[in-house]
Amino acid sequence: MAALGRLLPLHVRRDLVGTKLRWDMAVGESERQALLGLAEDCSTTTVVYEAAV
Repeated sequence: MAALGRLLPLHVRRDLVGTKLRWDMAVGESERQALLGLAEDCSTTTVVYEAAV
């Protein structure tokens, strides 16, 4: 996922993480590592979300 994910624009990566957070979706360790890898070159991107009810 990480190698392919680096081709995704930063806003798509941000929205992916925001969706996971909004819906309180669980992530496994391998997905967590992949998401951290995607975030490496997004240091100036802020994820803003509102928790779903």
